[in-house]
Amino acid sequence: MSDHRAFAQAARDRGRYRHASALYQAVADAGNTSVLRELAQMREQTGDHEGAERLARAAADAGCATALSDLAMRRVREGKGGRWADLVRFGLEADGSAARPW
Repeated sequence: MSDHRAFAQAARDRGRYRHASALYQAVADAGNTSVLRELAQMREQTGDHEGAERLARAAADAGCATALSDLAMRRVREGKGGRWADLVRFGLEADGSAARPW
């Protein structure tokens, strides 16, 4: 599957997002969930903000919390604060919601 990941990266670098997405998804389906972060970033870059959040949460559920924290920090930098700022500052609860201050 590392070939699929390399091909996905090459497709992404060339702006062939549909092909890259399909290849990354094949890698994730084969058990390498670390590519969910790349999928989330790609969705964000192409303007699919809901898809980016869904994939970042899936990555966090699979053990890659950096995808969601990257997305949250990007949203805070864009001035979208609120729940994103809470997520950056306090992290996540087990149910996936932003933790509250303690």
